[in-house]
Amino acid sequence: MGLQFILGKESADKKQAIYERISRIITEEPDAEVFVLVPEHAKFEAEMSILEKLWQFEAFRDQDMMGSMNLQTFSFSRLAWYLLKKSPIFQQQQLSEAGLSMLVRKILMEKEQELILFRREANKEGFIKQLTDLFLELRSGRIEEEDLQGILANQAESGNEADFQLKLTELKELYHAFNEALLDKYLEKEVILEALAGVIETLDMQNTYVFIDGFYRFTARELQIVTTLLRSAKQVTITLALDKAYVDEPPAMHQLFYAAGSTYHTLYQLARSLRVPVMKDHWVVKDTDGYRDALLTLE
Repeated sequence: MGLQFILGKESADKKQAIYERISRIITEEPDAEVFVLVPEHAKFEAEMSILEKLWQFEAFRDQDMMGSMNLQTFSFSRLAWYLLKKSPIFQQQQLSEAGLSMLVRKILMEKEQELILFRREANKEGFIKQLTDLFLELRSGRIEEEDLQGILANQAESGNEADFQLKLTELKELYHAFNEALLDKYLEKEVILEALAGVIETLDMQNTYVFIDGFYRFTARELQIVTTLLRSAKQVTITLALDKAYVDEPPAMHQLFYAAGSTYHTLYQLARSLRVPVMKDHWVVKDTDGYRDALLTLE
């Protein structure tokens, strides 16, 4: 087990440091597995980029084709499919974003007579999409109905505006109906990610290196997966765009690196609490990641 950060400004070519490490692992430990985790939208580009860059290293230059069964590039959802595709959980019906919006519309129509503030919004597409996104964000953040009830109780004690309390009450009721509609009937991303965290704990990953690139923060579900990887994998390496290491406390909210700095602080403290060794940060200071001179000057 071990955690390694690769840090540097946004313009610093932190990917090159990943490529060099992957090249070394494949060459020196041919039986080791390498997982690269990237955001969903960047998966295909990252996969092609890694292979192209590895081909430029001397160890692979003479190969007619570049590829490795032990090197895999995933998003979180794709990793879930890879590890859970034969699991019974994937036999459940899956809802797309459009399907989830239709479900929210159905709930609004069923509860129309119970609603006051949101009654007139039920037929507005923009409102339905915003409400769907909100519910998914709550589930992604592992925020339960009891948490909303606690917020509502605090608002009542503080004497805040009645309209705000009513809005929160209606949101809580709609969120409850949304969760009930999904329960044991439909499969959606957050359930898959939670199952993924569980299955990782059962795997033998003592010979697996994990590289996580392209993120500046993680949802609660994603952080749960990172936690299990820290406990299971041989080493987890994470790149972050930062000006310095935030070991003792996160940056203030108004600071430019607040999101990435808070992620660094959370992961560092998490590793310490799990007794996972944290290696010395690797700083990339000179190489640029294709940025023009004007942007480099601005930075």
